[in-house]
Amino acid sequence: MTCDIVIPVHNQLEYTKTCLGSIKKYTQYPHRIIIVDDASDRETQEYLGNLNNKQEIFLIRNETNLGWLKSANKGLSQAKAEYICLMNNDTVVTEGWLEEMINIAEKEKDIGLINPSWEKPNRASLDNYARNIKKFRGQYIETDWARGFCILIKREVIDKIGYFDEVYSPGYFDDHDFSVRAIKKGFRCLRSRASFVWHYRNITFQEKLKNEAFNRVFERNRKIFYQKWGRPLRIVFILQGLSQEVYQRLNQFFINLARDQNRVYILCKGQTAFSSHDNIFKIKIPNWLFSLGALFFIWDNSHRNPAKHYNLILISPSNLKKFPLQFSFLRKYEILSFDFSNPETYELILKIVKKKKVYGAQSQLLT
Repeated sequence: MTCDIVIPVHNQLEYTKTCLGSIKKYTQYPHRIIIVDDASDRETQEYLGNLNNKQEIFLIRNETNLGWLKSANKGLSQAKAEYICLMNNDTVVTEGWLEEMINIAEKEKDIGLINPSWEKPNRASLDNYARNIKKFRGQYIETDWARGFCILIKREVIDKIGYFDEVYSPGYFDDHDFSVRAIKKGFRCLRSRASFVWHYRNITFQEKLKNEAFNRVFERNRKIFYQKWGRPLRIVFILQGLSQEVYQRLNQFFINLARDQNRVYILCKGQTAFSSHDNIFKIKIPNWLFSLGALFFIWDNSHRNPAKHYNLILISPSNLKKFPLQFSFLRKYEILSFDFSNPETYELILKIVKKKKVYGAQSQLLT
């Protein structure tokens, strides 16, 4: 098996050199690098032209600037390997980065898109941090969408959903849309815990798009995405005293909500276990403090930016009786009571969620 690494480049020569140098130093897995030169300046063109003579590098040159997204698709169209890694030129890879992601990808058939880890403590060096997280080899967490700075893609994903939607050109929300399309086809998006790639973020976009233009593109593409897929919601579940069978049913329900790009907050007693997902947040509250702790959790949210207010709070009838609804700040929220032991409950909740996700609904957008 091999991997084609696709890198769109527009200027930023020093970042590009650093990126390619790190790939050469730290990539043992059989690979080919496909560089898409998006009408770069003369110095960058000459540098990339010299690289084109090397066996493992294939260069595509755009005569006019097409932007990151169209250049990415152009590179993906030339990729023939079983795995494709699309990455920005303002990234720096570390030892074992690609091998670790591919090892995870081969674990299960429905794993389709994988990110490396990308955040680290400010004072930690790249190499030291990358070495420290090797203890997590083989471990991963499911994510809502794969970030496009460095994304490993199985060939089957592209065969089923195609390339990135160029309606988002020059970029932003294209990777999010691509991920949702993959999830709808039954693939999972994961983040590897032991692979690390540093990302300087928005280097080319900051050069091409100044703040005002960047904001216009971002808002336009966000609107396109939300109109297509619905806006993400923040949903709170207040759970106490349910049977193990009900918790198991809820667990799969939470995963489905998270895969639908919603954030799920679960207020429960400490010993209850739920699946790991970047969009599932478990808040442990002791049994003796449960009602007061849940109330404080919502009160704290009521003092935040309205865009971050919870869109829906769901609570069982037995817990609702103990819940002090007289507080005025609770009027900001839609609080509904459901019998979670009733299988029909979940269809009712999904109908409510689907209606609230429609772009332009009254509740605030998730930012």
